[in-house]
Amino acid sequence: MCLKVIATISPSSQKRVSARRLSKVTGLSISSIKREGKPSLHFTVSGGCSCEFLAENYNSTDPVWNLAPAHLSRLADAVEFLGKNTDGFSFLVDWLNGDIEQTESDLTLEDLMKRIMDNNIGNNVLYHVGKK
Repeated sequence: MCLKVIATISPSSQKRVSARRLSKVTGLSISSIKREGKPSLHFTVSGGCSCEFLAENYNSTDPVWNLAPAHLSRLADAVEFLGKNTDGFSFLVDWLNGDIEQTESDLTLEDLMKRIMDNNIGNNVLYHVGKK
C-alpha cells in the first residue's frame, strides 16, 4: 500500500502548471500522471511514492492524515502556486486501494492551505478549489 498526494487541474482552466515548473518552485518531486483519465500531478518528497509525507505514527484508516510536519510548508506552497496559476484544481490525499469511501468538499484556496498547515487533511477527501 502507498500514499497518494495528487492534484488535478480543472479541465475548464485556461491556465496550466507543469510538473517540472511546480517542482522547481517548491523543491518537491512532482510528476505528471493520469487520474481517472485526467492529467494530474503526483506529489512526492524525493521521488517514488508519496509515503515520505507520512509522519511515523500515521494510521491509514484515520479520517484525517497525520503528515510529517517537515513537509507541510512545501506542500502548502505547491497548493498556493496551483491556486494562483490556474482557474481551479482538485486535491486528494488517500491510500492506494484503501477502504475509506471518497467524499468531496468545495473550499477556498486559503482554507485548503490552512488545512495543510494545520495537518488536517481528510483521508480520501477530494477537495475542489475554484472551477471544477
